[in-house]
Amino acid sequence: MVSAETKSAPPHSSKDVSICAALAPSNALFTTSTKGDKLLPVDPHGAYQLPDYFGPAGDLHMSTDDLATFLRAHLRAMRGEKSLISPAAEVVMHTKRMRSGLGFGVTTVAGLENVASYSGSADTFFTVIAIAAKENVAVAVSTNAAGDEAQKAVGSMLKDLLVRYATR
Repeated sequence: MVSAETKSAPPHSSKDVSICAALAPSNALFTTSTKGDKLLPVDPHGAYQLPDYFGPAGDLHMSTDDLATFLRAHLRAMRGEKSLISPAAEVVMHTKRMRSGLGFGVTTVAGLENVASYSGSADTFFTVIAIAAKENVAVAVSTNAAGDEAQKAVGSMLKDLLVRYATR
């Protein structure tokens, strides 16, 4: 069972408003919990709540269509094309510093180098994204379960999709 709720929290900054307005996200939040092998709806006002200072990273949620729009914007900018995000901002965000870029991991995935990645979970789901600009591919994989098995499954599918759709 999946519980869906439209969440209308106040934005964290004026930039949040402009980015979300440009993407026109639907702001649907999907959460589940498990009890044994059964999926249960999660109370959106229940125990799992993020502190306000995590809001910009942990309270952003969107539909898969909106996530695809977000990934296309990043992919285009990473390839130097005009997008919601400027190519100059992308260079700053996706250039590896020690271990990661700004907000994104930058790593080698399935033999593809300089892949920008991010993963998130609220202990009820798991999503991972990866953008390989050189290969002109961006992928998002989500599951409505969390934990080690879910992460392994999502990671395996992400690698498979990156390799399958990469243009070399």
